[in-house]
Amino acid sequence: YNSKKEQVKTFEETLLPFGYKYTLREVFEDFIDMAISSVTRNTITGLSHYEEEYLNIIAKYKEDKLRFEFPKLFALLSLEMEERWYDSMGSDILGGFYEKHLYQKGKAQFFTPWPICVFMAQITLGSQAETNNPKRFKILDPFCGAGRMPMCAMKQIGQDHDFYGIDLDPLCVKMSALNFFKTAMFGAQVMCSDA
Repeated sequence: YNSKKEQVKTFEETLLPFGYKYTLREVFEDFIDMAISSVTRNTITGLSHYEEEYLNIIAKYKEDKLRFEFPKLFALLSLEMEERWYDSMGSDILGGFYEKHLYQKGKAQFFTPWPICVFMAQITLGSQAETNNPKRFKILDPFCGAGRMPMCAMKQIGQDHDFYGIDLDPLCVKMSALNFFKTAMFGAQVMCSDA
């Protein structure tokens, strides 16, 4: 028994050390790809739909002890998203990391701050949620980034609606897909395209 309480690292603190040996963007994208692989399962084979891609990615880190950090990152992402679900700054851990460390100047990317997404969902959908309207809504974010707007809309009106996201950046599309899965938006769809 260890009487000293160990300080648990955050998702960000665990991922940043990879940047000393690899490019941070590549490691972040590798993490996203492996996380998506780990939550998709072919019911016939029992393997991930992306098993081959997963194995190719993890092979890059075969000789590196950092490879053991990927499962920790997934656990930390889950914990932080859950802990921050009701936080005023929101639960978009992936988008926050992307904005802080990977944002590419000149790409004209802007992630709407979580409080603004909440405000927009409230003024757009608030009265519908309050009246228990049985109508099934279709929510589209044509520049979804990491999926904040659909996530906030889902918090406002619940999961029994159709949520769609579009983004030009393939990494943002993957972040949205993982965010939607981690927030139980299983019917949400995201597409890589120019809206």
